[in-house]
Amino acid sequence: MLSVKLQAPTSYPKVTILSETTYPTRQSENNDVNTSGTGLPCSQSAGFSSRQLKTSTRADSSCSKRSPPKPKHLFVKMAKTYDYLFKLLLIGDSGVGKTCLLFRFSEDSFNTTFISTIGIDFKIRTIELDGKRVKLQIWDTAGQERFRTITTAYYRGAMGIMLVYDISNEKSFDNIKNWIRNIEEHASSDVEKMILGNKCDMTDRRQVSKDRGEKLAIDYGVKFLETSAKSGLNVEEAFYTIARDILNNLCSKTTDSSGGGTGKPVKITDKKSKRIKFFKCSLL
Repeated sequence: MLSVKLQAPTSYPKVTILSETTYPTRQSENNDVNTSGTGLPCSQSAGFSSRQLKTSTRADSSCSKRSPPKPKHLFVKMAKTYDYLFKLLLIGDSGVGKTCLLFRFSEDSFNTTFISTIGIDFKIRTIELDGKRVKLQIWDTAGQERFRTITTAYYRGAMGIMLVYDISNEKSFDNIKNWIRNIEEHASSDVEKMILGNKCDMTDRRQVSKDRGEKLAIDYGVKFLETSAKSGLNVEEAFYTIARDILNNLCSKTTDSSGGGTGKPVKITDKKSKRIKFFKCSLL
């Protein structure tokens, strides 16, 4: 029987092992060209560890996914859709129909349910007068005594005030004098005023005649109209009339201010000229 004896070699072939954490240097024709993807020339990127290369690659990928900065908001100045802005005020006793007049003019609607105004409210409507677009900001005030301190604060900036009374309520007509007194105390002196006798459709309940309303308006030098928020009678005419009066008043003020200058040269007195010479000498 044959027997074979195996003997382990006494020497092994020499093998050069490269470090697993380093990469061999790749020499390019031009050292300034980056071939390693690290953002550096090859001469600088050679010898980087694998962990460092992975970290830089991850950073590059996160930067590529980052969204670009958002542009700043552009604020565009909107052109005005009106030429004038008038602030109007509706005042009078509670229940005379101020809110109904406001809704009839602004929204062409009428509500039979009575809801007392709390504090103050307003509506906006743009109309056209003499080729000009006029924006009316109409403020509806509460007629109750407990809101009087709040509503009087809005008198100062008003350009037109409409005093409303109920033709079927004698007391609301008598209180117009008190409302005019409040206007004189809190509103500007050149404010336009107008008296409105509302609910003129209720002829069977009338307590205040039209002649009495006209006489009261003549005594205070203001215009007068009887209106009906329910039927819409004279509502448009009332607001258009007071807006036209305000516009004419503004136009007359503009004309007076533009023609007020004399255009003459300014005369310097001798005393002032001597003082100027004195200062010149002192400076020299």
